[in-house]
Amino acid sequence: MSPSDYCSIRPIHRFWGALFIPTAEFPSLLVSTERLRISPTCDRSRYLEAMRISHLTLNPHIYVSRPTLNVSPGQILFDVFSRTDGTFVGGLSLLQEENDDNDVWELGYWILPEWAGSGLVKEAALSLIDELFVHHHTSKIVIHCDSRNQSSIKVAKSLGANPEAIWSGIDRNTGETIKRLVFVLYKDDSELL
Repeated sequence: MSPSDYCSIRPIHRFWGALFIPTAEFPSLLVSTERLRISPTCDRSRYLEAMRISHLTLNPHIYVSRPTLNVSPGQILFDVFSRTDGTFVGGLSLLQEENDDNDVWELGYWILPEWAGSGLVKEAALSLIDELFVHHHTSKIVIHCDSRNQSSIKVAKSLGANPEAIWSGIDRNTGETIKRLVFVLYKDDSELL
C-alpha cells in the first residue's frame, strides 16, 4: 500500500496533531531520503500489527511470550515507505523523555522481515536523527535495546550511538531476568557522522 492509501481520509499534518500536541518545533514532520519516505502514521492498528509480525518473525525467542506490543502515552509513530513504489517497509517511533529542556528523545525502530538486512532501518533512523538535531533543538537521542536483540544493537552502533548504561530487570511475561542496553547520541557527536 502507498502512503496515500493510509492517509487519504485525513491529511497527515492533521493526524499528526491527533498523536501529540503540536508545538512550534513540531507542527508536522515529513522526511525523505534517497530510498524512503517517512511520515507520522495514519493507522496505529496497522502499525502495531506490522511491528508485532516483525518482532515475532525476526526475534521470536524474545517476543513470543509477549501477548501484545504497546505504545507509550505520547509516543509518536512513523511509517517508513519505499519512495520507488510506496511499499510499507517498517516503522520508527519517538518518545520525549522528561527533562527541564524537553530536548531528549527516545528513538525506536523496526523493519518488516522481507526488508531486513537492506540498510533501510539505518537510513530511516539517520534521517530522523538529523531532522531532530538540525531542526528541533534536540540535544540527546536515546536508544533502548534488549540485550538479546543483536540486530537492534547492531543498528544502534551503526548510527554512531554509544553505550551508556545497562538495565537489569524481570520480564513481566516470562519472569526471566533480562538486560536492556541504553545507547545515546549527543548533538555534538552527530556532527562527526
